[in-house]
Amino acid sequence: MEKSQIALRFSRACHSYDGAARVQDQMATRLLDLLDACSVADGGGVRRWQNVAETGCGTGLLSRQIRLRYRPECYWLNDLCPSMAGRYAAWTEATFVAGDMEEVPLPQAVDLLTANAAIQWLEEPERFFNRCVRALQPGGRVAFTSFGPDTFCEIRRLTGQGLHYLTAGEYEEMLRRAGLQVEVCEEQTERLTFAQPVDVLRHLKLTGVTAAGHYVWTPRRLEAFCQDYRRLYAGDDGRVALTFCPIYMIAKK
Repeated sequence: MEKSQIALRFSRACHSYDGAARVQDQMATRLLDLLDACSVADGGGVRRWQNVAETGCGTGLLSRQIRLRYRPECYWLNDLCPSMAGRYAAWTEATFVAGDMEEVPLPQAVDLLTANAAIQWLEEPERFFNRCVRALQPGGRVAFTSFGPDTFCEIRRLTGQGLHYLTAGEYEEMLRRAGLQVEVCEEQTERLTFAQPVDVLRHLKLTGVTAAGHYVWTPRRLEAFCQDYRRLYAGDDGRVALTFCPIYMIAKK
């Protein structure tokens, strides 16, 4: 998908994202809990990250938690959508830079480089991780979440469309090749349920995601999609499921 289209869809969803993105919110919390556990394993207690860089910050689900937990002195924030800048205008410690995370120059000597539910959009993730290594100071960490291959498997089965998701193992190998020590490599399965199949599509729209790519939704296709979705994925209570496979990765320089 064109990056311009990704930016447009997330910009349109900026006011509905926080209320709809339940899985992504849980992922942000889980990632920081895992990060704190890594700090404790170092023997110095929970580390207070002071120089943080976050790519794909969006509406700030992860950003607000980082700010509350660690109160960084310098917080560099990046997102593809320039309209997200207003979310951070009052943060005196923050610098917001709009642009493609694969191209925007990263700050240097950061303690923590992080991203939540954004890495899956990268076209060249290995190149990005190599850039992360150069941005980190020794002992710094890359900590991010993404999604595994079974994410939105229901949509893919019914439309033949969907994003190509890497496995946790593929991310782990890329991080190791970049020279990082992988501390956390974890994948889970989460399912949200909805009253109707059309509510699944509405949920994706509210979070800026287009799981079916360039699929053209004619009335006939939509009707067939809803019938098949209900037949294949409805539970005993009649509600239908949508699968997410969150991935959690933390690696140390």
